Amino acid sequence: MTKELDLGLDAPSEPKLTPMMEQYRSIKKTLPPATILFFRLGDFYEMFFEDANQASAILNITLTGREAGASGRIPMCGFPHHAFSGYVRLLLDKNLKVAVCDQIGDSSKTKGLMERKVTRLITPATYLDDENASRSAEYLAAVFRKNGEAALAYLELGTGEFWVRRVSEDRLLDELALIHPREVILPKSLDETPVAAFAREWLHAAVSVYEDWIFDAAEAADRLKQGFQLKSVQSLSFHDDALAVGACGAVLYYLHDHFHHALGHVRAPRILLTAACMMLDRQAQKSLELVANEQGRKGLGTLFRVLDETLTSMGTRQMEQWLLRPLVRVKEIEARQDAVKELCEKKVSAEAIGALLSGIRDMERTLSRLNSGVANARDLVNLKNFMGRIPDLRTELSRFSSALVLELNQKIQPFPALCQLIEQAIVSEPPLTVREGGIIREKYSAELDEYRYLSQNGKQWILDFQQREVERTGIKSLKVKYSQVFGYAIEISNSYLNQVPENYIRRQTLANAERFVLPELTEWDQKISGAQDKMKTLEYEIFNQIRARVLEQLLPLQEMARSVGVADALLALARVALRKNWVCPQISESDEIQIENGRHPVVESMLPMGKFVENDLKLNQKDQQLIILTGPNMAGKSTYIRQAALIVLLAQIGSFVPAKSCKVGVVDRIFTRIGASDDLARGESTFMVEMLETSRILNEATNRSLLILDEVGRGTSTFDGLSIAWAICESLASGASKPRTLFATHYHELTQLEAHFQSVKNFTMKVKDTADGILFLRKVIQGASDRSYGIHVAELAGLPPAVTARAKEILAVLESENQKATQILEGDNQVKASAPKAQPAEQHPVINELKQLDVNRLTPIQALQKLEELKNQAQKQK
Repeated sequence: MTKELDLGLDAPSEPKLTPMMEQYRSIKKTLPPATILFFRLGDFYEMFFEDANQASAILNITLTGREAGASGRIPMCGFPHHAFSGYVRLLLDKNLKVAVCDQIGDSSKTKGLMERKVTRLITPATYLDDENASRSAEYLAAVFRKNGEAALAYLELGTGEFWVRRVSEDRLLDELALIHPREVILPKSLDETPVAAFAREWLHAAVSVYEDWIFDAAEAADRLKQGFQLKSVQSLSFHDDALAVGACGAVLYYLHDHFHHALGHVRAPRILLTAACMMLDRQAQKSLELVANEQGRKGLGTLFRVLDETLTSMGTRQMEQWLLRPLVRVKEIEARQDAVKELCEKKVSAEAIGALLSGIRDMERTLSRLNSGVANARDLVNLKNFMGRIPDLRTELSRFSSALVLELNQKIQPFPALCQLIEQAIVSEPPLTVREGGIIREKYSAELDEYRYLSQNGKQWILDFQQREVERTGIKSLKVKYSQVFGYAIEISNSYLNQVPENYIRRQTLANAERFVLPELTEWDQKISGAQDKMKTLEYEIFNQIRARVLEQLLPLQEMARSVGVADALLALARVALRKNWVCPQISESDEIQIENGRHPVVESMLPMGKFVENDLKLNQKDQQLIILTGPNMAGKSTYIRQAALIVLLAQIGSFVPAKSCKVGVVDRIFTRIGASDDLARGESTFMVEMLETSRILNEATNRSLLILDEVGRGTSTFDGLSIAWAICESLASGASKPRTLFATHYHELTQLEAHFQSVKNFTMKVKDTADGILFLRKVIQGASDRSYGIHVAELAGLPPAVTARAKEILAVLESENQKATQILEGDNQVKASAPKAQPAEQHPVINELKQLDVNRLTPIQALQKLEELKNQAQKQK
């Protein structure tokens, strides 16, 4: 066997690029993965090579090419620099980062290749420029895990809110789901773990991975101390928690690594204690459809949509935060209730507050932009308009006596000096850019007014000079023109060169003309050009001076903006309560939940007024701790049990509730086990997922918890499922913890438990038998369902009559306790003889559509929407 010789020959080198493309490549190599480089060329941002291919498809802009030396023609795309914001947002929405590479220095004074460097590195959770950004929070989160424990730090850069929370390892994914961050920072040891997979695939977040030493507590503590100018890291309440410190430090490292150094608007991180709010896992968030429906979409069909009558972005974020973190302390709940109640009572003042809040821009993000150096003069105008409403807002708030409103009024302070400064300095409708002038009012700066006079009158002088020279020389085509290189010059076409005066100094030769100057023209050229440049420079300096004055009051301004958000959220709760005729619940530390004439807040909002069927509910640990709810499909069981959870949750955010009266003993957690879903990524079946979730509920529920269980056990065989459901009910009724529980089921055998456990009570959905079948009355009554209506529901769903008729035959055999396959297959001649003969179904379009429905996968809201749609279709087909 021969051995290959290494002759030491170098591999062929890549074709040589032009100097500018070499510059582009060297900068591109320094950037993190998944980053598009915006390369400034004059008035355009250009992208090259693989960036051009990727960006042109996302941004829907033309892909062209550019000569790049020996490499030949390379892909290129670009857009004007003034269209920056819109294009950046499109790329960020695809979880890409954007590096902005600007030209450094004066192009008119630079010979050869312009110097360029990256001035900004924008990521999905750190983009502050967009005034029309989502009203929801966009978090940057960091996760640090060790020895079965984890810390989750998360920052909203747009508002400066910075939190950290300690969680057990098995609660980590739930907490991530709760805040739903746009970006997640992980140590390398967590990459390629379920945490990373969950962030990428379930949250669809952009994930950045750093070496584990970035999360080291000692390194992180120094970062926190320097970043927040702390005398000692011990001023942080969690200074001795290595995981929490490490996670917070990783967030700061990421910000500095991505060119975010102006962090004066970011508050020092605060620890969020578990005992301060109700814990909601991702299953509860999903099944109760709090901020997103079961398809993961925000908007219609969610509790947030019902409540969000806020008028400002600050209020919207506050409402969402309240909804995802309900209170558990009675005094705090009652403080919110008192404020909402008083806003309901004092309607005139409440309406006046609403009028003052209407049209206010997002002040929290405006202040963040001002601090980060990406604001423009319009941000100052918006801030001035906001501050201009504060005196009237304080006057209206002073009419209230509830403690929370009085506290807000103390935090909402006027800033008359700042308001006056911006009014005197900034024009009412400034341009978007701050470097091209046009933002400072006349008479604010004498120096600026002088430059403006020279610029404006200088142009008139040029016109007068041109007219004088035409008259003096007799050359009617004489023009004074301007070029970037030579400035102002007299242009004379070749046919008139013989008439050029002797005192003209030749400056430039063109194809059909020549250009000349005179000392007088050169002097004014210098005045005019210098004045315009100085005017732009001075306006930008004045803008930054005013910005600095605003930032001197950054913390109280932020506090005021947050307080306005709280006031807005309280006002929204009051508006909803009045419009929907909701009532104020009584909150206590008891074990009682008592609801009279309760209504589902979301389903009710989608029906005409008064059409929702009201129902009562009573739960306590003594004689009605576990309700077993039976009844046919589509009768309203799922709506009823969800309704109970939503009313309790509304009560604990301080809201009024949809009921005639309501008493709620505080709930520490709401657990739900509703619906069926596979976890294919982990290879887990529907039933396995169901059992895992149920196991966690049984292990974690306390006496103060509320359990909403729907069809537990249906994912396996009938007898296995019934046995499991029975054992679960026994455990809930007789275990050490006795959580208040609603258990909806089709296992009618479970109703026998009422005779053996004092705390178990049977309830059922009332139905009415009619000549045409059964009628769902949607009313919950005490007792048990006497029979199953499954076959009837199948008929309503449009199953072929032959199938439902055969189902009735089989049911008759099974109910005779003969379950042998031969008996079912061969049948009883008498049973078959008496069975109705199947008639072919008339192929009505509504029936055809009903056949396609999977009733078990419809939510109550979807079922109502589909029913309305089919009703309208049936009426048209008459």
